[in-house]
Amino acid sequence: MSNDNIHELRSSLSALSAPSLVGEEKRTIEGLAIVYDEESEVIYDWWEDRSFREIVHQGAVTEELLRSSDVLALYEHDRKQLLARSTNGSGSLQLTITERGLQYRFEAPNTQLGNDTLELLRRGDLRGSSFLFGVKKGDTRWEQLSDGTWLRHIDHFSYLGDVSVVSTPAYPATTASAERSKRALDEERGLPVDEPTPTPEPTTDPDPEPTPSPEPRTLTPLDERALLWADAKMSNH
Repeated sequence: MSNDNIHELRSSLSALSAPSLVGEEKRTIEGLAIVYDEESEVIYDWWEDRSFREIVHQGAVTEELLRSSDVLALYEHDRKQLLARSTNGSGSLQLTITERGLQYRFEAPNTQLGNDTLELLRRGDLRGSSFLFGVKKGDTRWEQLSDGTWLRHIDHFSYLGDVSVVSTPAYPATTASAERSKRALDEERGLPVDEPTPTPEPTTDPDPEPTPSPEPRTLTPLDERALLWADAKMSNH
């Protein structure tokens, strides 16, 4: 994907997504990185200055996508903390499309990171699964509900970068939308893409008129809730 594309982090609030230890030796880690047909918590869209919810629909992940992707299993989305890997559908990371979503499964490596991850899972400190993804134009649909809020339907992923075991889900407080390319966002929504506005030449007017301050924007209760989540997440980084 080009630099104009959006890479976003998401987690599921469903108990189905929680990572667990399976197998006789209890070194196999599995969970659902993506849960289908589950409405997300409120996400705040910084570019559009509004909040929305999101649903990933069954079929959004395809075998073709998995066979053409290099997907990492990471600890807390840190690319320096690699646990497993699936390249073009094969490797130490097993990704399986199920009716409920995308399941990941891997054997914890016999490394300091692998053993530490197992210990944190046994203690219940790692409670969520998360994933890094990207979409293109035609992958999503936007629906405005009767109460004025927006619902983003994801029908297809064009990019899958990693699946991660995490301590805190990334859905409620995600700040990934703050890194959006406005051009890419408009393309995803099928909106006209504005060309960059040329920088105006400096004026020599000695007494320019002051720019009036914008009127304060009244936030809806949904917007206020999303901003509280986003501010809490940003203060933790």
